[in-house]
Amino acid sequence: MKIYLLLPWVLAWALADRGQAYEMEDVTRIDFEVRDPGNREVFFKGTEKISQEAASTRKETWYYDLNKTEVQYENVLYNNRSLRVESYRFKNPLTGEETDVVTQGDTMKIKYRPEFKQAYKEGTLPWPKDGYHGKVFNNLILRHWTSLLQGKPISFDLVLPYRFESLGFEIVSKKTTKVDGEDREVLALQPTSFIIRAIAPRMEFHYTKGDKPRIRQFSGPCTIPIQGKKDRMVDIIFSYPQQ
Repeated sequence: MKIYLLLPWVLAWALADRGQAYEMEDVTRIDFEVRDPGNREVFFKGTEKISQEAASTRKETWYYDLNKTEVQYENVLYNNRSLRVESYRFKNPLTGEETDVVTQGDTMKIKYRPEFKQAYKEGTLPWPKDGYHGKVFNNLILRHWTSLLQGKPISFDLVLPYRFESLGFEIVSKKTTKVDGEDREVLALQPTSFIIRAIAPRMEFHYTKGDKPRIRQFSGPCTIPIQGKKDRMVDIIFSYPQQ
């Protein structure tokens, strides 16, 4: 999700084959709700559908308001082995914000506009050696699940096409907790720069524990305007319809 639902790894750690780690291959649909972290008010609901296309995976994500009007859409295609994004489409019909990305070789061709009133900006961004897009966070976390639980942070460059740049980030295991009687592993997504980290919003993933962990929650800023305010902190709660 562009809600920096949103992960990536260093090639020196050798990316594993899909068959070597559980990456929720059995999941073809994830439903979610975007909620207020305090009073649990639901702002948006949505669905992500996951399908296989040869050696790649496609994820389509729809967000709806409570009147069932589409307020955001994403479509990403990424390589199963390298997790490099081959194409990405983001659209917010409320604000007019749009992003289009197509990878050609080791370079992203990007087209972006922040709102209806502004013109499109076009440019390119080289793929960093250890760079990944936020839409593969879940795969990367699961691919390196054991290392994370052993206290080994994973450092990477998070590509931000809408900014035409990449920034250093890391995923670290933060704590274990219990939510509604369920044991959770909490992982933090944070900038590697201590200066940026001091002013960056809190971003966390909650996963179930066990042999087949699943993402249950993401906490962080929401790019969909809520009561006229962008980047409001939210909890995204994930559920898994019977596959």
